Amino acid sequence: MEAFRKAMAAGAAGFEFDVRKSADGKLVVIHDPRLGRLRISRTPASQHGLPILEDVLREAGTTQT
Repeated sequence: MEAFRKAMAAGAAGFEFDVRKSADGKLVVIHDPRLGRLRISRTPASQHGLPILEDVLREAGTTQT
C-alpha cells in the first residue's frame, strides 16, 4: 500500500498491479503466485498480510464495479 500512496503523492496518473485470488476467495494484490513458501491460491488472505484489491481501489479513490 505504501508504494501506491507514494505514487499518488508523486502525481502519478495511475499504476498497474497484478491480482490473485486467495484460498478464501479474496482478491489480493501481488505479482507472484507465491509469497515465500506460501502459495497465494492455497492460503487465506489473512495469513498473507497483502493488500486486498478493494482496499487498494478505495485508497486510490476508484470504485469497484
